Amino acid sequence: MKILNLNIENDPILGDLSIDFRGSTGDILTTIVIAGPNGSGKTTILNKINDLQQSQVTVSFADDNRMIEKLNTVNHTKYSADFFNKNIASFIKCTNDLWQQFSAGELPRMIYANAEINFNNIDLNVRQVGYNYAFHTWVNSSQSVKDINSHISSFVDSEVYGNQDQLPKTSINNACKKINETFSAVEMDVRMIGLKDDGSRRPLFVNSSGDKFEITSLSSGEKQLFIRALGIKFLNPKNSIILVDEPEISLHPDWQRLIIKVYESLGNNNQLIIATHSPLVISSAKKESLRILERNKTKNGNKILVKSYNDFADVYGIEANRVLTEIMGLSTTRPPEIENKIRRLREIAGKEPDSNSFYSLYKELEETIGSVDQDLLLIRMAVEYRKVKDNHEK
Repeated sequence: MKILNLNIENDPILGDLSIDFRGSTGDILTTIVIAGPNGSGKTTILNKINDLQQSQVTVSFADDNRMIEKLNTVNHTKYSADFFNKNIASFIKCTNDLWQQFSAGELPRMIYANAEINFNNIDLNVRQVGYNYAFHTWVNSSQSVKDINSHISSFVDSEVYGNQDQLPKTSINNACKKINETFSAVEMDVRMIGLKDDGSRRPLFVNSSGDKFEITSLSSGEKQLFIRALGIKFLNPKNSIILVDEPEISLHPDWQRLIIKVYESLGNNNQLIIATHSPLVISSAKKESLRILERNKTKNGNKILVKSYNDFADVYGIEANRVLTEIMGLSTTRPPEIENKIRRLREIAGKEPDSNSFYSLYKELEETIGSVDQDLLLIRMAVEYRKVKDNHEK
C-alpha cells in the first residue's frame, strides 16, 4: 500500500492542498521527506494521512495485487484496487476483520511514530506481550513506550522458541544481533547483549567502555531510536505506510544525517513519510523525495504552497547552512544581533572605511566571531580593494 497523492480541502491550516507522491519517472516514491517552517502544517499532513477515512487520499495497490487476491479469497468477494481507492473505510474494515484468517504479516498497516515520547512511562516489569494486528498503530503512544521492555524480551523469546534446534544462548545472541543491526547505520556506542539473569528478564545493554545498564539508562537520543525504531520493527511492517514526525528529536547531528536509512530498513515494501525541521535530514534525502511547504501571503491570509523536486536545485549532500537558506527560507543562520552588526559594518565600509566607527565595529565583531569569518573577510577585502583603487586613481 502506497500513497499516490493527497488532496486536502478547506483545512484551517493547509486550506486546499494537493501533494503528489510520485517521482520523476512517475513511480510512487517509497521515501518522502516533508519540510517547512513552524506552523506550515507538516504534522497536520501526517495526521491527515493517518486518518485516511477523513481525508481525500488516493491509495495505490499496484504492488499488492497478491494481497487483494487473498482478501477476495477469504471474503468470497471480487474486490479491486480501484474499489479500495474509492472506499478506504471498507478496506480498513476488511483488513481488521479478516486478519486472523491469514498471516497478519502480509497485511498493510498505517504506523504512526509521533514526536512525543514520555520516557517516564517505560515499564520495568516484563511480561509476555505481542502486537495484535490493527490497521492503525501508534508506536509512540504511552502504551507502546510502557511496553518496550516487554516487546524486546518477547522478541528474544520468539527467537529462542522458534529455533529449538539451537542452544538458547545462540538464539539470544542472534536476537540481539538482529536488534543491533537495526541501528548499524548510526554506529551507536551501545548494543544489546541479552536479558538480565536476575529473574527480571529485562533487556541489558553495554557500551564501548564495558558498562552494562538497562534501557532506562540510555541517553535521550538512544531511547528515541530504540523505542521508535524497535517499536516499528517488531510490527514486521510489510506493504505499510510508516509516518515519522521529527525523527531528529534528541539526536546528535551525526545521527540526523543517517536516520532516514534506519527507518528505510524497517520491513519490506513500505512507504516512509517523514516530517522534519532538520537541515541534516533534508540534506540526506534525494531531491525527488522532498516536499517543501511554504507560506504565501495573500489577500485572504496565508496560503500553504508545496514545492517539489521541479521547483528547487538538488540538495542531496549539500551543507546544512545552504539547506537553511536555499530551501528553508532563512535569510541568515546568524543571531539577529550579529547579523545587524555585520550589515551596519558593510554600510560604514561603503561610506567611511577609514573611520573610527568602522575599525571599532570591525574589532568588536572580530573578537566575537573570529577573524576568519567569511563575511568579515569579504568586507575587509572590499575595503582594501577600494584603498588600492583610490591610490591608483590619484
